[in-house]
Amino acid sequence: MSEFFDPETSQLWQEYLEAERTQRRQTIMLILDRFIDRLLIQQPEAWHAWAFEIARQTADEGQGTPVRFPLFRRVLLPVLVQGVRAGQPGCARWLAHFGLFLHGIQSQGIKTGLPEELTTSVGLLREALRVDSGDTIARQKLVEKHAKYLSYTIHEIPAGVLYGEGGTTIARCDELLTLLGEFISQVDLLRERDKYEKLIEDCAFHFQSYRAYLLAHAPGDSYEAYLENRQP
Repeated sequence: MSEFFDPETSQLWQEYLEAERTQRRQTIMLILDRFIDRLLIQQPEAWHAWAFEIARQTADEGQGTPVRFPLFRRVLLPVLVQGVRAGQPGCARWLAHFGLFLHGIQSQGIKTGLPEELTTSVGLLREALRVDSGDTIARQKLVEKHAKYLSYTIHEIPAGVLYGEGGTTIARCDELLTLLGEFISQVDLLRERDKYEKLIEDCAFHFQSYRAYLLAHAPGDSYEAYLENRQP
């Protein structure tokens, strides 16, 4: 910390870290606000560099630096958005790590300054790979997010429906097949096909079969019954 700021700012940061360990939330937030206020009157190049480093350590190294919403909103977000818009490697990946905070920002109607396609973790990870195709960390995180989502889409079938409570549509099946294709490409680049082979096979079968089931227009037939009737 000392390499970025003057002693007073560094001391406020240390007080905040100590408060996170020993104080109640109200006290923690007061100290954090004092630190942020002091931080933002520093030279931009200093606190921007610090913000990048905190984001990198938190997202890539899993360091336990406590990043609360005000710190994200007032410090990390503007710096990372600027970096994303400038195509700076790492920034989109780091911002994706704070997806829940980013969602909170948008739910409050606060503009991020990012285009719509870059307001989700998945969109940001795709952007990270567009900027740097060799970003293995971003690729791994994107594969993990896709795997979790794809697993969700098939978790109720065959006894239930594809893609959650209300089922899905033919168009949505097509979108899922496109997503599966992207997932397979990313998995293959990571050379992790063995790890995800079962998920890929299940998704390919059910996305195609459920699409055929919807096209078959069999009133009263469940998807499970449709599959049974298809068997020779």
